[in-house]
Amino acid sequence: MARFEGHFAGVVHAVVSPENLDSLKKSLIALASDELLVSVVEGGSGKAETTQGVEVFSLEVVGQDRTGIVSEISRVLASMGVNVEELATECSSAPMSGERLFEAHAVIEIPANHSGETVQQEIEKIAQDLAVTISEFDD
Repeated sequence: MARFEGHFAGVVHAVVSPENLDSLKKSLIALASDELLVSVVEGGSGKAETTQGVEVFSLEVVGQDRTGIVSEISRVLASMGVNVEELATECSSAPMSGERLFEAHAVIEIPANHSGETVQQEIEKIAQDLAVTISEFDD
């Protein structure tokens, strides 16, 4: 859930038994109004399917907040064919200095022609002021 330009947005992932699915969809859609947009998307098994020939990694980025961090990192990842499966960002006050601190936590899929190390090096090239950590993802 997040607030974007004064508007609240939220995504809910729910696992529902097949016999209750239609009822839940109807109930959720009935909530829609001029003030509330409701979209129901039926998913699969509930387990993320990994694309063939990719490895799943965790990406952690921490540094002083500034405009364009997500854009710069996304550009590098896209140029290497890396898929961002999950992304969560937040800003907070740094413990000692009180400066705005940017943090990103992501699950990424790296194609076989790259490694976690090469992706980390490429991100660090464009963002020397950020601490970047990529490690194998554990469910």
